[in-house]
Amino acid sequence: MKSRLYQSAIWYAKHEWKVFPLRPGTKEPFQGIGVYQGTLDLDVINKWWSQWPQANIGLSCGGSGVIALDADSYKDVYDGEKLLDPLDEETVTNLTGGGGTHLLYQMPEGKTLGNAKSGLPSGIDIRGYGGYVVLPPSVHPNGTLYQWESNYGPHEIALLPLPELLEIILDKAQLSCGAPVFLPDITTPKPTLSNWFLSRGIRDLITETPIKGGRSEADQSVITALVRLAASDTDILSVFQHYPIGAEGKFAEKGGQGMRYLAHSIEKARAFYAAAMEESIQERTAEFLQTVAI
Repeated sequence: MKSRLYQSAIWYAKHEWKVFPLRPGTKEPFQGIGVYQGTLDLDVINKWWSQWPQANIGLSCGGSGVIALDADSYKDVYDGEKLLDPLDEETVTNLTGGGGTHLLYQMPEGKTLGNAKSGLPSGIDIRGYGGYVVLPPSVHPNGTLYQWESNYGPHEIALLPLPELLEIILDKAQLSCGAPVFLPDITTPKPTLSNWFLSRGIRDLITETPIKGGRSEADQSVITALVRLAASDTDILSVFQHYPIGAEGKFAEKGGQGMRYLAHSIEKARAFYAAAMEESIQERTAEFLQTVAI
């Protein structure tokens, strides 16, 4: 007979939550299987829990359209009492075995909020894209079971939208570090460079074989230029898959790590551009206020 943990993992996957196994009685993933391997594939889940019947269950939060607020109210440093309105807490709630609480919300449409928490009160953590939480009926390292709060399980109520104040704080936190980028593991069609108004210098960087010693700088220059021209992450991937900047550069050289390298480079470019835009907005606002004052 299949374990309760296996049955729960299957239920979660059937309800569009991407799961992956954790070492029994821990929060630790198995080697080579982590948050980015979270899946809805029932055959894969069956294989994992057949191999490890007592494996705990990890939820790939962002990949499942979920953002989790981890409130450790039992800690002396906890300072999150005023963060949420009582109605904001009427969402799916996971009682962790260690005395904490996971409040699960819907990831805002079109956003990829990660785990950045600057601006949040002490004792509060966030798990979004690139983050995970442990799901019931997993076993905490202290031997206590994770469990859904009565009347607040995903089988009983729907996730609430992310509270507005929390979304504002997380948006600012993302700007400070750059939102996480997740590139699809696909071969893209070759793009036409005339899709963007590229300068001659950027076009040359894209179409000519990169020179060792300056490849990282060239990559970042091209990516930043494309970000400024509203290219999507997949657009940038297509440029690097089909033109010398990537096909004959560091992206190709890094092999299996190329996607992570490119994603990290895009993250930096988007963070830089967001900061520049924020500075520009502040400058224009200051000029406008001076004009009004006159």
